Amino acid sequence: MKWIGLVFLMCFFSYLPGFAQNSEIDTTVQQREGIHLLQTTRGDIFFGKTLNLDQDSVVFQVQGLTQPVSFDRDEIFWLGLSDEAAWLKDKFASKFSDIYNLEPYSWQENLAYSMTAFPYAKGAGEYRNISILYNIFDVGLSDNFSIGGGLVVPFLFMTRSKLAFKVGEKFHLGAGLNNFLGLIPDEGGFVSHLFAIGTLGSPEQYLNITAGTARDWDFPEDSPFIITIGGGISFASNWKIYTDIGLSPGNEGIIPTFMLSWFKKQNRLEIGVLGITDGFISAIPMIGYAHRF
Repeated sequence: MKWIGLVFLMCFFSYLPGFAQNSEIDTTVQQREGIHLLQTTRGDIFFGKTLNLDQDSVVFQVQGLTQPVSFDRDEIFWLGLSDEAAWLKDKFASKFSDIYNLEPYSWQENLAYSMTAFPYAKGAGEYRNISILYNIFDVGLSDNFSIGGGLVVPFLFMTRSKLAFKVGEKFHLGAGLNNFLGLIPDEGGFVSHLFAIGTLGSPEQYLNITAGTARDWDFPEDSPFIITIGGGISFASNWKIYTDIGLSPGNEGIIPTFMLSWFKKQNRLEIGVLGITDGFISAIPMIGYAHRF
């Protein structure tokens, strides 16, 4: 029976944080967007934001506290993005998601038709459908670069890519490239839209601007310069409103959108309106669904 007791003790100690294990600290976590998670060698778990990380200590802003907390590095068993804490996902994800209200930090990568400079995390992705006709997907190949594609039924096939970085506490910069291939005979063509992205604010409240030329490879003289201005605001738990306005200097008309979004875990529902103003105003209702993976 001694070996049974030995196995029991080994299993028991394997669940004690820090027992015969080295600490794991993501030294880049301070520059990474999302909810940070700090676990001490005592087993305490904190959600929040890493404010400073040096050779001896970590300054951590814990959710729900007004003042940051300082930890010695030898007190820390694990520090990184909560999304990358596999042990947390396996054992406590649903429980901690409710307690610490992780939802408002999700669903910030796309407006109605514009990309933001908030990057996808590596391996994270999204499928999105608006009014059945508009279908896109994106996936992060790294913490700063994502690719994707989509279909506007039955008119266009598209590919998408985005490179985005955090350059300040509340400022992100990026660049996107969308390629469009027309699918209708005699009216098809190939257009590449290369644009810069600037996003000011946090995922809960931000302003987003994109600007770039949509080059028509068949008729380069008809390549418009396009600007979009938009943003989003979280006004309640699991609720967000956002807007997007597209325009082309020198051309008449703008394309505004307004969307109300409700999200829960990996799913999001949207309802809103697309406006077209070109001498008169037309309003087109929109309904959408998105799924994170």
